[in-house]
Amino acid sequence: MAKTKAQKQTIIDKLEQQVEKTPSMVFVDVAGLKIKDLGVLRASLKKTGAKLQVVKKTLLAKTLDKKGIKAELKTMTGEIAAIFSQDPFAVLKLAYAFSKKNEHFKLRGGNLDGAVQNETAVILLAQLPAREELLSQLMRTLTGPVSGFMNVLQGNTKGLIRVLAQAKTS
Repeated sequence: MAKTKAQKQTIIDKLEQQVEKTPSMVFVDVAGLKIKDLGVLRASLKKTGAKLQVVKKTLLAKTLDKKGIKAELKTMTGEIAAIFSQDPFAVLKLAYAFSKKNEHFKLRGGNLDGAVQNETAVILLAQLPAREELLSQLMRTLTGPVSGFMNVLQGNTKGLIRVLAQAKTS
């Protein structure tokens, strides 16, 4: 069913408000995805405070052009949906995990805190470890030399104690 010009303008106005409220958008291809699966995705996104909206590429492109965002939506294949979010990395991880389970769901790009990213960049960002994981890796890296040095010092002390213990028993 074709939409009137007024209906399209209403959709664009709502999209503009959504773009203003959220600093990040992830563009996904939902062509072929079952309604049931889309509902499951929407429910899990809602838990993170994100919102998925299926919209025509032309309407989304007009909205993004008005806001000065240069996303190449016309080059993206499939039926595009935008996921609006305050926390782009949580949404990326969730969307990436969902794409692994559903062959009809694909990440296509995004606008993350004002920087337009292509499909490859978005997938790479989604594969990064979580912040807590990165911090723990950093701490292990920083404490590794110190704990190695402590082991060396303890080794000398333990050796001295062993020698003294043997001298005492002999």
